[in-house]
Amino acid sequence: MKDVTILVGTCDYYQATWSAFCHGINKYWIDRPWPIKATTNYLDFPCGEGLKIGDDINWTKTVKLSLQKIDSPVVFWMLDDNWLTDFPDTVILEQFAQYIIDGKTDYIRLVNTKTVKSAGQTSFDDRLFIFSDDSKYRTSVCLSIWNRLVFIDLLKDVESAWDFEKFGPKRSRNYKFCCASSWNCEYMPHVEQHCTLKRGEDKKWSWSPVHKGWWTESAKEYAMREGLSINFLQHPKDRG
Repeated sequence: MKDVTILVGTCDYYQATWSAFCHGINKYWIDRPWPIKATTNYLDFPCGEGLKIGDDINWTKTVKLSLQKIDSPVVFWMLDDNWLTDFPDTVILEQFAQYIIDGKTDYIRLVNTKTVKSAGQTSFDDRLFIFSDDSKYRTSVCLSIWNRLVFIDLLKDVESAWDFEKFGPKRSRNYKFCCASSWNCEYMPHVEQHCTLKRGEDKKWSWSPVHKGWWTESAKEYAMREGLSINFLQHPKDRG
């Protein structure tokens, strides 16, 4: 499907996360159907194209400039610390992306949490429900599939990622937003939604590999399990 681009939200400052991210992509997403691009400043990205936006201005400007450099109508949004732990369900992800191409929805959030309020299931897929207008985190920057132009429209200059999650939901009410109803890791398993239980059951959650610029225990566990060498004595926030 050439109508979708994977966009990795990152910057040169967080290049310490890239090797593990690309390890997970190369090991687990063998049938990945879409190209990868990343919101780098000046550096190449090891498993895709670095968009080389230039100096950091703010999060919103970086993401907007990156989206404007992409031609595909749909963006599969990931973060640099979404380290895969298992094989994604590519067939389902392609189906979800097609819904956006077909205009059935403008956004599908792939991570379901207790903060999400539902207005009922969609009419076209019982694996998805519609966000209620007053739901928090309608515009979450976690794993999601976006109509690229809608993403651009909702980004307001000078906002941080946290501001976008806080103020973006109100702006998004004119668009059709959905969320995956599954509480397991069926679609896109990664460290942030680390699965310890069988499909269909609730799961235990762990911190993402990086939290507020610091390595977490999840990162160390991942590196040990995957046989990766990462310098955990220097946190991403300490890197220039």
